[in-house]
Amino acid sequence: MYNELIEYIAKVFLMHKAVKSCKYQDRVLINAQNNNPYAQVVIESSGAYAQWIKTANVFTLTLNINILGLPNDDFKICDIQSDCFQIGNEALAYIDNDPEYKSIISIYDYDFLSLDHYTDDNACGWRLSLELIIPNPVNLCINNDNFSEDNIPVEAEKPLDIISSK
Repeated sequence: MYNELIEYIAKVFLMHKAVKSCKYQDRVLINAQNNNPYAQVVIESSGAYAQWIKTANVFTLTLNINILGLPNDDFKICDIQSDCFQIGNEALAYIDNDPEYKSIISIYDYDFLSLDHYTDDNACGWRLSLELIIPNPVNLCINNDNFSEDNIPVEAEKPLDIISSK
């Protein structure tokens, strides 16, 4: 389910006419931008946060998404940030109104953090922290099929060494 969600969000950004590339990668790799076209979107592969809401049997999932452009003599930092902010908000509106996914995910909350001189090539834009409400991925009808006592490794049959804290 997580993979499908990431692919969907990437597809939404790639459908935007201003976006030239979208990646799913670790935040530390964002600085290695040398040959990537702009505007680009980077969905961070580490740092996502899922929290189960027991009373509703759903999760909230927080993703960090960087929307970046490259300033030059014609387009200053504020111009690029304005464009990237627009791209982010238009993608959110698309997600929020997509009839195919409206019954599956919904936007719960989001915030934007402006970025400048963010990469080695001085890209700038916005970091979007997006919080979605997603269904619980556990199918209770088949969940027990994923467990078997015959599957326990021999090493795990040894008693646990529990240390008492006095």
